[in-house]
Amino acid sequence: MDNEKKKLLKPLIAEFIGTFAFLYVVTAAAVLQTGLLGISIAHLVIFTVIVYSFQTISGAHFNPVVSLIFWIRKQINTKSFVEYVAIQLIASVFASFTLSITLGKGTNLAPTLPANGMVQESFFLEILLTFILLCVILFITQSHNKRISRGLLGIAVGSTIAFDVFFGAPISGASMNPARTFGPAVMNLNFEYFYIYVIAPLIGGLLALSTFYLVKEKNQLKNNRA
Repeated sequence: MDNEKKKLLKPLIAEFIGTFAFLYVVTAAAVLQTGLLGISIAHLVIFTVIVYSFQTISGAHFNPVVSLIFWIRKQINTKSFVEYVAIQLIASVFASFTLSITLGKGTNLAPTLPANGMVQESFFLEILLTFILLCVILFITQSHNKRISRGLLGIAVGSTIAFDVFFGAPISGASMNPARTFGPAVMNLNFEYFYIYVIAPLIGGLLALSTFYLVKEKNQLKNNRA
């Protein structure tokens, strides 16, 4: 394999490993009933680790919505966007499959579902949680000081997701990520509410991007006037 092919494969390998790791860890924490605090801590630790490990290789997306936003901002090309989303979804299924082998057949694999029929509430909550997450990602990654942004990104993303999970999981499951929902849905053959965890995060991500552009333009206007 030549160097060019290796260079193209590295980001995809990073996205696969990162997505697999986070999905396996957080769903295992849920299946093993570590409690809401334990599940939140699992999110905090694994996301902090994988973001710091892979941010310089692939950008540490691990989420189709994040990849979409970076594609809209032209920070990745169309080919990379399609490959990123595909590898994230494949890793999601593989993680759920591995978890089913680890814990035995019949494990529910911690699907993200609306609690007690709270479908509308879950939809709007997923929009809000994803909005918060993508705002954090956008404002940190687009900082002019790259050293600071790289230093803060892992702990900022991990903390935000842990916060979102702690408050949102009892209602919607706090997915914020179609890949988080996809693997368990495939293995459980249950797509009844899957649309919530695709459409709502997309809306939340696009709202975050719009907010980012709005704030950025206002800051540019202030700087120009100064």
